[in-house]
Formats: sequence, C-alpha cells, structure tokens
Amino acid sequence: MEYAEAFWSASGVIGLGAKCFMRGTPFLDAAWIGDNKQLEVLLKTFSNELEAKGLAPSATPMNDTDNFGHTALISAVYRGHIHTIRFLCDMHIGDQQSNTNAGNIDGWTALHIAVHRQNLPAVIAILDQLDKFPNGPLDVNAMNKNCWTSIHFAAYLGELEMVTRLLNAGAVVDSLNSTTQTPLVLACERNHSHVAKVLAKLGANVFKVSSSGQTPVEFAIEHGWGDELKQASRVPEPPEGIPYATHIGPRSCRVTWGRTSNSWSADVDGYRVD
Repeated sequence: MEYAEAFWSASGVIGLGAKCFMRGTPFLDAAWIGDNKQLEVLLKTFSNELEAKGLAPSATPMNDTDNFGHTALISAVYRGHIHTIRFLCDMHIGDQQSNTNAGNIDGWTALHIAVHRQNLPAVIAILDQLDKFPNGPLDVNAMNKNCWTSIHFAAYLGELEMVTRLLNAGAVVDSLNSTTQTPLVLACERNHSHVAKVLAKLGANVFKVSSSGQTPVEFAIEHGWGDELKQASRVPEPPEGIPYATHIGPRSCRVTWGRTSNSWSADVDGYRVD
C-alpha cells in the first residue's frame, strides 16, 4: 500500500482519493513502515551527495513533509514505531536534526499525536530528546490550531503518567485553550479525579470559571468528589460575597465578588498603593 493510502487508512479517513493529492517521499515511506536501516541508507546517501558537491547541509529529508505537513517523525508516531521515533530524534546531518516542534496543517506536533493516541512509550521517547536539538529545546507547550497543548489532551484522556511527565518537562499547569479551558477543567468535566487532584496539588486553579460558566470544583461536586478537590488545592478559596482583587496592574485592577459562576467583576482604575 502506498504511503498516502496507508496513512489515511490508519487515520480512519478513507475514500478521499488520497493517492491523487498526497505526496510521499522515500524517507516518509521508510518512516511509515519503521525501516530504520532504509532511513540510515537514505541519510547516508543524502550526506554523501552534499559532501561531493562541497555543500554544508541546510536542510534534511528528516523534515520533508507530505501535503498535510506530516513529517517522518509524525508518521512514525502515528504508526507507533518507537524505535523509529528514537532513531529520528537521535540522528543528525551536521547541525540538522528532526524538528520535534514541527506541526501538521492543523498544528498537531508529534508530541500532541503521541499523547492523543495514548502511546506512553512514544511520549517518553519524544520527551527524552528535550535538550538535544539545535533549534532550541522541545516545546512541550506547543499549541495546535485550537490552542490545545499536549497536557490538555493528557488531562482530557485521564492519562495521569503522561500529565506528570509533561509537568516535569515544563508544561504549564493552567494553560488555556481556545475555549478558555484549562487541563484541570477538562479532567473535572471528564470525571478524571486522579488527574484533577494531581493538577490541583501542583497549583492549578480549582476556582477558575471556564467558558461553560462552571469552575473545576463545581464539575467535581457534580461527580461527588468536590471536597476532595478543594482539599488537594493549593489555591485558597475566595470568600463568598467579599470582594477581592485580581489582575492587579500598576494603575488598575479587577475586583470580583463571589467564587463561583455567579460571581461578577468590575474593572477599577487608579494608582496602586502598597
């Protein structure tokens, strides 16, 4: 089966005439089937051709893409080829390596996809490469087009070990997606109490109102573990009915009354006096 047809078959998208509009390369084909030996041959051939021409590498076939922005690394992640993921992350030509932060046309990186496919070994293989890349370290907070980060997916899916590893790698605990949902909100909505409590212990705001008008605590209460989430939280509960200041700036602040979706706020201008 050709690369394009195989890719869409594995992705659950068929009948789109993929062969007509999707291009593959020998390198993408080899990554798709997990053929590390062929990948090594192709890289060696590429390197020898550059050397014969007296050229320094300014690009690498490791970062070739198909029409939808899928690199060899993304293809290997889709297929679950851990040995190929590690190979692609380790190999380099001169100072050129696989770009682990490259996203497809929807902004999904290899790490997004590994988490979304709930493939912990693939996530570990990618996170192991944090400091090995000349273009800067792996961005664990990269967002797709909907502003979902990898930890959003991990929390949504209830993948506790992935959440823990991502946080240890520098993931932002209260990052917001395009609908202002934090990983904690997603975990609480989906009734993943084990994930939610860990996020709360690490500083996620259990009283932050989401786009649905509810806080993580309110979602947890609906599922029967609201008090446990409050106990795990490092964020103090705002007193009901007493105004408190948030978003404090040099000349203004926002004053909020209440701690739930029924709270209301007012912006106040003035000089800050400490």
